[in-house]
Amino acid sequence: MFYSDTYEPISRSGGLNASEARLSELAEKSFLNLWSYPNLYFVPPRKSAKELCDLTVICGKHVVLFSDKLVKFPSSGNDENDWSRWMNRAVLKSAKQLKRAERYLSRPEHLFLDAKCKMPFPLDVPDPKSRKIHHVIVANGSSNRCLKYKSKHGYGANGSLIIRPQISVDQHRDQNS
Repeated sequence: MFYSDTYEPISRSGGLNASEARLSELAEKSFLNLWSYPNLYFVPPRKSAKELCDLTVICGKHVVLFSDKLVKFPSSGNDENDWSRWMNRAVLKSAKQLKRAERYLSRPEHLFLDAKCKMPFPLDVPDPKSRKIHHVIVANGSSNRCLKYKSKHGYGANGSLIIRPQISVDQHRDQNS
């Protein structure tokens, strides 16, 4: 753990957009507030700072990485193409971000609380051999289209995605599954 000689509070981001601010506020108001850090940054070798992910929670050997995307669901008239485009931008882009974040956790000396990389991340990151990584993707922007689709096809009238964990990522792109 990090203990400051001056015992100054640790500065945390409040989110970089409305969706991230909502995620940050939820973490702050929940039990996660002791372990959550919105919008951490990392410095790849010979490059400028990049956002690690939207929220990082470290508690013991558990690390929870959140990616929160607000992506407007396209409306081209072709449901299959619209779904594929939204899925790529909202879900798959988040998944890539979280895998990258997981890799950079192995270099905690490159983690910072701020975009200017002046405030180092104050906690010890669990050892890669013992840590448990959890990825959470928050994909916003599809509720209106889900509501229309589900109403039209008799699935009920709510704006949430149908969760089918047995479907692979590639099958999400194939509408015949």
